[in-house]
Amino acid sequence: MALEFGFIVGAFLIAGIQIGGWLDDQLSSRPIFLTAGVLLGLLASFSVFWRIYRWQSD
Repeated sequence: MALEFGFIVGAFLIAGIQIGGWLDDQLSSRPIFLTAGVLLGLLASFSVFWRIYRWQSD
């Protein structure tokens, strides 16, 4: 489970950083979207972690 969570957090954070960085480059708005991407990545990874935790506890 720990390995799954590490992979999930990493994947969502990388996606958030990439998308946020790209949006900041396109809109010249550094670092608004990069910060939002990191926060959304953390939120999404926590959401998936919570679903895995509830699924395994049933």
